[in-house]
Amino acid sequence: MMLSYLMLLLVLKSMIKKTNPEAVLMAGCGWCTYRPKEMMMLNPEVDIVCVGEGEITIQEIVEGKQYSDIKGIWYREDGEIIETAPKPLIDNIDTLPYPAYDLMPMDIYFKHSATMDSLEAMQSKRRVDGCYERGCPRSCAFCSHNGASRYDLVMIHGKETVREMDAEYGFQDVARWNSPKYIAEHTWYLINEFNCDFIMNLDENLCSNKKRVFEMCDRFISEGLNKKIKWGSLGDSASVSDEMLYKMKEAGCTYISYGGESASDRILLKDIGKGTTRAHNQHAVDCMKRVGMRPLMTFQIGFPSETIDDILETTHFFVVNNIKS
Repeated sequence: MMLSYLMLLLVLKSMIKKTNPEAVLMAGCGWCTYRPKEMMMLNPEVDIVCVGEGEITIQEIVEGKQYSDIKGIWYREDGEIIETAPKPLIDNIDTLPYPAYDLMPMDIYFKHSATMDSLEAMQSKRRVDGCYERGCPRSCAFCSHNGASRYDLVMIHGKETVREMDAEYGFQDVARWNSPKYIAEHTWYLINEFNCDFIMNLDENLCSNKKRVFEMCDRFISEGLNKKIKWGSLGDSASVSDEMLYKMKEAGCTYISYGGESASDRILLKDIGKGTTRAHNQHAVDCMKRVGMRPLMTFQIGFPSETIDDILETTHFFVVNNIKS
């Protein structure tokens, strides 16, 4: 699947440049953010690489701003590949507009949008994804946030540069969230404009910000959104409680998928560094069962120091808890 996607991109960028040599091609997200120069060297058709968040960057490019004055990009000039100053994280993501749903083939998307995460998700006819968090308070060794977190900035630019950015722009956070007001307004928009019946909240770690979870759920309940739409989310096994899950369920949540990663405490501590334990994972599963929500949890194998005993611990946890993934 990934190979086919990459092959398609290779063909498309060549076709675009052949058809319109004056077209400006900008690449961004994951690999580009961490290896921008290599990306440009391997893809001579690419004119600009955006490091990290791109909303402000692409606006500056379209407005005709000089590349040298645009922070957070690599660009070509006279045969050279040039890096500009790092761009700070967007301080208030409530200022960002909604995705341009009207430019997407929504009916085709809805036709294939149901998932098996819960009965409500499976029965949904017009499910859509929403993402209201950038970054994550956890610092798993295997994870990145495409330049949208303090952790990423440190990896890309180094600690000293990030401290300098703190002094100039304010503290660069490990995670940023849309406000409950923004989420509720966005949800009403999806209901009123597209008749959506289910939202998959793709926040990387919704439950980690407890205060925001309760505020968001209270808003959904007070505005009656819980009667209009159902939703699911990704969660944090160390942060959940029965009280939180009952509130989420009342607000319309039908499932939470946790990143358990491993059921071996040794691997969780040594190779992952997430700050969670097998006991946290067990607690999250037990809480879900008590409140009558479907427990979902994802695991991985193949960590650097992992042994067959660690894998068996994870397998045992998966089986005895009847986990769905």
